[in-house]
Amino acid sequence: MDQDLYPAQCVLISLDSQYLEVSRLVGVDPDVTVGELALIAHAALGLEPSPPGHVHVGERLIEILDVLDEPAFHTLMNRSTGVDYHPSVGDWDIHLMFLSETRLQQATPTLIDATGPDLVTAVGDGNRMRSMLEDVRQLLAGIPIPQTQWEAIQSIFPNYSLDQLRQRLTECFHPTIADRLRELSSVEDVMPEGFDFDTPFTPRMPARLEDPIGLREFLLDSFPELQLDFPLPQLSDAAARTLGTRLTGILRTLTSELRLTSTGAFRPALVKRLIEELDVAAFWPGAATASRESSVPPIGILHDFLVFMDYIEETSSRMNLAEKTNRLLSDPGLVGEDYFTMLPFCDDDSDLVSTALLFCLLIRGEPLPLSGVPTKVGPEGPDNVHRTIRLYQMLGILAPDDPLRLTEAGRGMVGWQLHNLRGIIEYKGLLNEEAGITHLLDTRPTPLTEPTHHDLDMDTLHDFFTLDEENYGLPDDFDDDQTRPF
Repeated sequence: MDQDLYPAQCVLISLDSQYLEVSRLVGVDPDVTVGELALIAHAALGLEPSPPGHVHVGERLIEILDVLDEPAFHTLMNRSTGVDYHPSVGDWDIHLMFLSETRLQQATPTLIDATGPDLVTAVGDGNRMRSMLEDVRQLLAGIPIPQTQWEAIQSIFPNYSLDQLRQRLTECFHPTIADRLRELSSVEDVMPEGFDFDTPFTPRMPARLEDPIGLREFLLDSFPELQLDFPLPQLSDAAARTLGTRLTGILRTLTSELRLTSTGAFRPALVKRLIEELDVAAFWPGAATASRESSVPPIGILHDFLVFMDYIEETSSRMNLAEKTNRLLSDPGLVGEDYFTMLPFCDDDSDLVSTALLFCLLIRGEPLPLSGVPTKVGPEGPDNVHRTIRLYQMLGILAPDDPLRLTEAGRGMVGWQLHNLRGIIEYKGLLNEEAGITHLLDTRPTPLTEPTHHDLDMDTLHDFFTLDEENYGLPDDFDDDQTRPF
């Protein structure tokens, strides 16, 4: 039986990092050279081949080029602590621990066990890989990340969905590692003349996503603004300060009455001041004579927004200004990125897409497919669109007298928001995933369960935005007098 087994030396190859747990247990030829062992370490961990770096053996630093053809276990032997290998490319600290000799059924080098993801040469170090993973987890939780971080990830993983990214940064695929090591099994091919390290193995390429019903192509054709390289309006410093001043004006008004009603609403005196200062009567019938928050839903929308953004903190009977709010009152220029990238009414993936389409149409100045929409809506449909429009009228992003017209400052802000939002949509694969598309199409009176490409026309987009009493019903307390078309 033993004559069918291959003699092997077990080597534990691991990344010495507090951020990532990555290790590979590999069986190698007992006579492997230092140069061959370096290539095996690269293949096991998924690093692209590069010119040899150096190793630390105790206090000694050894350049691999100086001992390239020396037997690895004679030259690098340190059974108590192992040795540290540093490739010439990147800031990777790879630990090599020599374990026992054994006999294996497979030719060497061969994979025995593996944990943790393959390393990414283009990232450069374990700390940055961990940061990428944290960004992906934020996006999984629906939390936006800075656009520069999204662009960095996209440049390395251009065809990955969000779930593929999570898997790539947390898991390994044993057969792929075994294949890379198997390609090194010929000693003649391991160290080609001149040390050309472009081969012998190729990093795994991302799988392209399938588009099951053609919605992605349709939307990108109809809304090129969703394409990541499409130019959008820029948010200038002057526009940011204008919007910041508007926001701080609202926050300053709150200080006139910090008490709340028994139901947790703004008190009548504060409601009247906000209606007057924000010109709510220009777009909400009856607001001029109203004094209760429940009678003027836009004020309730504003209230929800201020809580969502953590500008106010509430108890059962009063509200207090948060610390960041007090700083803003002293300098509107301190309005942070969280304000300019806010998406307060996006509760799920379909909200992200419908909000993005809204932003596209606002930037174009084209009419929205919204007609006869009640001011109070049922639980179905893109309520976030209606709430966003009303909020933006109060924040000075949309004109108070025209919900289809962006103000000069608002145009830059919506451009910046869409710049970030389309990155999130691409990141999460919302235009690719069948489940997400079905969710969107379920807002139609007759849901499309198996749509085809020709089903996806502008009527479909109209249904993304439109609610009506016949198809969706209205709350029992709905007041017909409060119906106002956009």
